[in-house]
Amino acid sequence: MNKIILLGFLVIFLQTGKFASAKICGETFVRIAEGKAYYIFMEEKSWMEAYSTCKSYNLTLASPKRHKDNDELYKVLRDLNLRDKNFWIGGYRSFKELGVTIWRWTVDNEEIKEFDWADEEPNYYTKDEQVIELRSYSAFPEVPPRKWNDQHVDTKLFYICEYTKNPAIDLDFPLWLLND
Repeated sequence: MNKIILLGFLVIFLQTGKFASAKICGETFVRIAEGKAYYIFMEEKSWMEAYSTCKSYNLTLASPKRHKDNDELYKVLRDLNLRDKNFWIGGYRSFKELGVTIWRWTVDNEEIKEFDWADEEPNYYTKDEQVIELRSYSAFPEVPPRKWNDQHVDTKLFYICEYTKNPAIDLDFPLWLLND
């Protein structure tokens, strides 16, 4: 039922291009710009569970690829009074040859070019922080909201799925991302 309602809203959005914000089965659907629409899930899940839920709706975890996208997404969270929550987005740690770390987006597996890391992030603090959270809230005054943090995949957070006109690809995640 949720899939049908969500798909109905996506069809309306694609046909009219007019969609500011709406509640869908307790979740919030928001159109921002450039063929993107976000679906905000207020249920805490691990990163992989969030990824799977997005995929089950033919969505992907949000990929704010530009600083402007990240700012607009944070503004939506602020306007929806969700400033006290942190959210999974679709960035994950990948590795190149010779051990050089890179970050990629789940939507298309592209290397992340523009980052909105908080100061001193990514810090790989627990030595197994492989994915990105968007901080809408921080208990630490030195860590501003709207910034990214590398986080452990098993942490339970709310999450943001994205619909884009470009189809999401099925990713073959490295084993380190799927297991502890």
